[in-house]
Amino acid sequence: MTSFVKFTPLSGAHDESPLCYLLEIDEAKLLLDCGWSESLDVGQLAALANRSAGGCGAAVACRHGPHGRLPYAAVHLGLACPVYATTPVHDMGLTFLQDLVQARLDQEDFGLFSLADVETGLSLRKCQGITITAFNGGHTLGGTIWKIKKDSEEIVYAVDYNHRKERHLNGAVLGRPDSTLSRPSLLITDALNILEPDPLPRQKRDVALIDSITGVLKNQGNVLIPTDSSTRVLELLYMLDQH
Repeated sequence: MTSFVKFTPLSGAHDESPLCYLLEIDEAKLLLDCGWSESLDVGQLAALANRSAGGCGAAVACRHGPHGRLPYAAVHLGLACPVYATTPVHDMGLTFLQDLVQARLDQEDFGLFSLADVETGLSLRKCQGITITAFNGGHTLGGTIWKIKKDSEEIVYAVDYNHRKERHLNGAVLGRPDSTLSRPSLLITDALNILEPDPLPRQKRDVALIDSITGVLKNQGNVLIPTDSSTRVLELLYMLDQH
């Protein structure tokens, strides 16, 4: 039986702002990612607030990212729904948000959400009637491509994935002929960097970075590498450790 499917971008469709989409399958509503910019501007949540009034069936977290909307929505918008995430995304996302709250508290009287709200907003629970399966996304530890199935509908949600094998991650399964993701009824994906030229081979990029670092250290200098605290930093640390 064919289901009614509706996809609504709440954030991240027309720019590089954090992702937050609403997927409706018949009566079921799913939030696909729930990102919020580092400014934590409440005005950015108007679209989510309007949708939360009708209730959501589940939230699906694809990346570690700043899922700050979840604890805020749980406390202030009455959003109470199951959260689906891989263990690394859940644990490292929890750490990311706890660091964010603590950093804000060290600088100001921060009251948008508390450390306890972070735990509540990212609690993992189960949802009935829909099958949600995680597949390796290949870009970050725990990063996922999701297959969402209800009746005859198979929907694949694939953003921020990587086909190439890296040091600590295998490539994504999307696009392989033998993959169960090869013929969905709907594919939701992104086109970020689609017009950018292919990067240099990994070996050449690694050599260039190591040469830059060793050159500075040999001259008694210090090296500061700005990076996030939860995702790509692992690939960087693994490379430096091997060297």
